[in-house]
Amino acid sequence: MLGRVPHLLAADAGFYSAKNEIAAHARGVKRVCIPNRSTNSADRKREQKNAGSAATSDGAPGVRAASV
Repeated sequence: MLGRVPHLLAADAGFYSAKNEIAAHARGVKRVCIPNRSTNSADRKREQKNAGSAATSDGAPGVRAASV
């Protein structure tokens, strides 16, 4: 559809499933940003909270989502 694999995939929590996240990575998406509201993993919670605050893999600054 786009002619190339996107570097970033972002979706709301309604789209989250482990299957969707794995499929995106398997297709070559570098950064998958789909919140998982039912996670119990401290690492996952920390990653979701800090998403966008770190630089991307190509050195470009990350983008922080606006608060709702």
